[in-house]
Amino acid sequence: MVGHPGTAWSIAAVSVVCYLIFQVIPSPPTFHDMAVYRAEGMAMRQGLGLYGALPGVHGLATYPPFAAILFVPTTVLPLSMLGPMSLAFNLALLIPVAHLSLRLTGASGHRLNAGTAMVIAAALWCEPIQATLGFGQINLLLLTLILADFTVLRDTRWAGVGIGLATGLKITPAIFGIYLMITGRRRAGLTTIATTTATLVVSAIVATRDTWDFWTRYLFDDRRVGRPENVSNQTIRGWLVRAFQTRELQGWQLVLLATIVLVLLVLGMSIALRAQRRGDELGGLLATACTALLISPISWSHHWVWCAPILVYAWHRSRLLLAVTLALTWTGVVWVVPHGDRLELALTPLQVAVSGPYVVWGVATLAMTGRHPGRARRVDRSSTVANQK
Repeated sequence: MVGHPGTAWSIAAVSVVCYLIFQVIPSPPTFHDMAVYRAEGMAMRQGLGLYGALPGVHGLATYPPFAAILFVPTTVLPLSMLGPMSLAFNLALLIPVAHLSLRLTGASGHRLNAGTAMVIAAALWCEPIQATLGFGQINLLLLTLILADFTVLRDTRWAGVGIGLATGLKITPAIFGIYLMITGRRRAGLTTIATTTATLVVSAIVATRDTWDFWTRYLFDDRRVGRPENVSNQTIRGWLVRAFQTRELQGWQLVLLATIVLVLLVLGMSIALRAQRRGDELGGLLATACTALLISPISWSHHWVWCAPILVYAWHRSRLLLAVTLALTWTGVVWVVPHGDRLELALTPLQVAVSGPYVVWGVATLAMTGRHPGRARRVDRSSTVANQK
């Protein structure tokens, strides 16, 4: 990706400094989501109802109780300290995200070292990454846990633990457990199930009522998450509610949504399976991730932190996909249409058409992962067989 590691890391350092000078200092982040996480931890610590009004913030808990349990330690710090710490932590997480993504392409030595730095320098200016940093989100942590299962933990008995923990925190990473199963890695898949189950048991013991409420009342209540028409909701459903100018799809509209979601699920996971079978693990992961992001009821723009691995994949596979990724994520095009205060329910046809850039990008990524022959590191057959036992 670039010749000398020293040069590459100098570029990465300049990128981080420029981000701090031109983005953070003039317009300090709100760390809104980190404030909500802290409030969840406070509710858990004080024995308050987790899914009611949270102390001191405008926002509702939307994650499983296991997440709130892990957020309890954040309550010992004021938000004025916690916010900058989350920023530093998320910036640091870009290192394993870039490093592990490159490992999946077979990079090693100087190429891996320099490539990690260059991916950080580029990914830092992607809108999903910057939104995650500004909100104090946990998306990069979840991404790191998932990537770890397919790299540093792949040939160990711990493979699947990362996905299991991520699922316990946010549910949607469960699709990567399905990916493990359909690609024949049953041992890792069962480890994912066992780890996720362990998070449920811990939650049930520590927060019995909240656990019951979440799984029986709030799991499918996306009204707690936010407005589905919000332009930040870059999913098939989000695009359709903006197109039909309604928050609640009904009748044939629901049939259309269900049909598209089902087709995407089958197609996306089929592409992921084919990619993995030809030795293209990163392509399989990206196909799985894009499938999940596209078919979810709500995927905010900051959920698309998979832009970092996509940058790595695009560099090796398709300059066209690389150009599309940079054009859509560096420019903040997701925010060009009118948004806020129900404005998304009164868009013109042209505005609707351009209100789903990440949806188009996700479909394009699926197409590329399904089309290109694998040049990434071939899967070690012996380790695959070992994982099946």
